[in-house]
Amino acid sequence: MLAALLAPASALGHAAFVSSEPEPGARVEVSPAEITLSFTEPLNAPLSRA
Repeated sequence: MLAALLAPASALGHAAFVSSEPEPGARVEVSPAEITLSFTEPLNAPLSRA
């Protein structure tokens, strides 16, 4: 138990997926012109090639 109290708290280094349009697993008749993905954090443009 003491080891658990002394262990550092974990840090999450990545944004988590929230939602998408179309929804995951959705079946579409034709390929969508656009796919939208939402995450818990905004895009960090300086670190992205987007």
